[in-house]
Amino acid sequence: MINLHEYVKSQYESGVYSNYGEQTKQQINDYDLGCQQARQDFINHQHRHYPDVLLRLLNVVVHGKLTEVAVFVQGYYDQMYILRHR
Repeated sequence: MINLHEYVKSQYESGVYSNYGEQTKQQINDYDLGCQQARQDFINHQHRHYPDVLLRLLNVVVHGKLTEVAVFVQGYYDQMYILRHR
């Protein structure tokens, strides 16, 4: 099952499933996506509460399978801190 997930993920990232033959892949990492979300939320006067410590703990328990989510949340909180303290 994990191999199937990795196969589909790699195919998707390489553009096999893109619409109308578009082979462009957005080259942005999860940390930057979290930063973008924080900037958007800051502009809209919103704040999302992600369970940062719980995600890091669960990531250790499940041997790194939540790394993408944990990195996104870290980027979100880092950017939100920067925006609030400038």
